Amino acid sequence: MASPVVVDGRLDREKLLELLAIGAEHDELDFKGTLDLQDAKQRLGLVLDVVAMMNTTLGGFIVIGAHDDGTPAHDLAMVETARFDSAALGALVARHIATQPRVTSQIHEVESRAHVLIHVAPTASGLPVIISTTGEYDRGDGRMKTVLHEGVLYVREGTRNVAASDAHWDTMLSRYRASIIAEAREGLDALIRRVVESTAAPTVGGRTLPPLLIDMDDASFVEALRQHVDSDSDAGIRRLFRDARTAATYKPDIDRTKRGLALDKLALAAIEARRSQRPETLEAALDTLHRVYLSAGSVNEYATNLSSRHEVSVAEHWLAVLVRVWLIGAAAEREQEWAALASIANRPVGLGSDERYPSWLRHGIVYASRANLFAKENHGGALILSMAREHATSAPSFVDDVAATDEVGSTNDEVLNSLTRFDIMWCLVMAVGAKGDLAYHLYPSAAALNEARSTPALHLVAAREDVRDALVPGATDAEWAVAIDEVLDLAVGQSRQHGTFWRGVQADHAVSAFVVANASNA
Repeated sequence: MASPVVVDGRLDREKLLELLAIGAEHDELDFKGTLDLQDAKQRLGLVLDVVAMMNTTLGGFIVIGAHDDGTPAHDLAMVETARFDSAALGALVARHIATQPRVTSQIHEVESRAHVLIHVAPTASGLPVIISTTGEYDRGDGRMKTVLHEGVLYVREGTRNVAASDAHWDTMLSRYRASIIAEAREGLDALIRRVVESTAAPTVGGRTLPPLLIDMDDASFVEALRQHVDSDSDAGIRRLFRDARTAATYKPDIDRTKRGLALDKLALAAIEARRSQRPETLEAALDTLHRVYLSAGSVNEYATNLSSRHEVSVAEHWLAVLVRVWLIGAAAEREQEWAALASIANRPVGLGSDERYPSWLRHGIVYASRANLFAKENHGGALILSMAREHATSAPSFVDDVAATDEVGSTNDEVLNSLTRFDIMWCLVMAVGAKGDLAYHLYPSAAALNEARSTPALHLVAAREDVRDALVPGATDAEWAVAIDEVLDLAVGQSRQHGTFWRGVQADHAVSAFVVANASNA
């Protein structure tokens, strides 16, 4: 089962809250109630944790100040946070390994207790780290206890640190193999891009369009797709959609790598179609993604815990699709393509009975949580935003319209901010005119992040009639006022559980004035 820990290197308070909400340790996440760096045993224990985490595929996080279930360790000694700055931690680990460690940290307060959030990155080379200098401490009886053995490789095994054995080599070397493959492909990808770019110019015998292939690197694919769009050639695009749907349609033994490539191409096609003002192509891409989503069938709609291999596999399939859909939605929000945003949200999913979820976005979050792909149900949906943000980091063509920021997760992180704005807007779309339990229609994952990230979207909806009309044609201002009020009421409640404490309607004057002026007319 995939880990719910998104190792994105963020060190903001929102990230800490996300990790605490997971409520359990994983290979990439370690909780410690307290830690005294002046104590040799505890100090060497931390070095062991860091080195073992460096030998995981992605690295991970260490949180000091919380119990193993993510709750603040008020019953244990306070952490002397001044000793945990990034430089000091890096120097501490560097005494025992030859490789330069990449360790960064931030201090945050949660429920009146200081927490140290440490990010441990894997080695830049992808090769595992070996202990170069023994680490030992005096047990107090005149004998020394060795924690770090020279020449030994340590790895994470569940929530423990163990000496590596033959069984661990495949995992430890996976990043190195991937880097070798990526390096070998660089020249080939560059050649493909040059060939694709060369076909952009008309030839004497007419223009030759490059093929649209699932296995192309993203940059070459986007360039080739633009040529097909500019040439008003739909045949190649339709062929791409058929091939991608075939590759991504759910099967129990599906090739996940190929599915990921196919989903990426469909999502990039949707984004490019929107930019090129090709609504019919955008709809075709969204329709294909929706069909791929539905291809997994259904699981027990009444089960609150999905644990069988089949059920988890299906939930993972739904989540893989939705990570890309959130990126499409964020792109639509950045371009203010409101009709496209509404089309993304309004795609229902039928259940085994006559009932259905009005939106696949809500459906996927529910079942990912029930399959324990997220954290607890009331926290889990927030992870979709971090997953989408991290996918954009690994596939930058999704966000090539956004200037790179120095710090992922900062208040100026436009990719994360647009994901959050899309999230609150699709909730508003589904809330307008909704009947029954609102939580069945939507889930404001944005409530796990600071309210300021969502406020611009709420302000825009409240202040501009044309935006409201494009999102939900024919809806009255009274219906919108009720929707805004109810969504924000739900978000405020969720934010209290996340620790972000939204103010709701009162956070923005335009939003407050709109709700007050129109809600009474509902």
